[in-house]
Amino acid sequence: MQPKKSKLALQLGALIVGASCAFGASADPFQMTVNTISDVTIAEVTALDFGTNITTDPSVSCAMDASAPAGATVFADVALVAAAYGVITGGSCIGSGTTVATPGVYSITGVAGLDVTVTLSSVAQVGGDFTYTPTGCVVDHDGAAAGDVCTVYTAGTPAVVGIANASDTGGTAQSGLTHFTVGGTIATGPTGLTSDTPYTATFNVDVVY
Repeated sequence: MQPKKSKLALQLGALIVGASCAFGASADPFQMTVNTISDVTIAEVTALDFGTNITTDPSVSCAMDASAPAGATVFADVALVAAAYGVITGGSCIGSGTTVATPGVYSITGVAGLDVTVTLSSVAQVGGDFTYTPTGCVVDHDGAAAGDVCTVYTAGTPAVVGIANASDTGGTAQSGLTHFTVGGTIATGPTGLTSDTPYTATFNVDVVY
């Protein structure tokens, strides 16, 4: 039994030494630096407007192209292709394939040179039997005097783009800003729409650094 007691004494001794070392530790203050940045903001530049080009028929749709705006339209540093911009197509469009409506243009203000994640998504519509799915593009500024692109987005899928900085000097790019366009598809349900009635389609826009 004696060896067992000796072993216990050694264990206690080790614990006591460990405790005494802990009491000898010191506590020093350390500093942390945090730099804040301004929140992003969204503003309407051009209101989205399908005009009086939508029929009231049930179970049909009309889509507006907003994927290729001119550079000046979205304050980019290059001239983008704009052949189909604003053209509406579909079974419920009056003048499908030829009529030009007005895509929405919106600005995002944030810290110059940083990336933001932009997500546009559909929501339940109020006041009529229809759905609306936004489509369009978001300008990705590259921090140079040329080379910006308008990245086509899919509703519900995040798009990561750059905000213009002082080096984005070509075209109409503006430091601290980027822009996105909104067209999209209106699809009527089984009851259709009411004639001579203004409808407002809503959608969500989430922008985060």
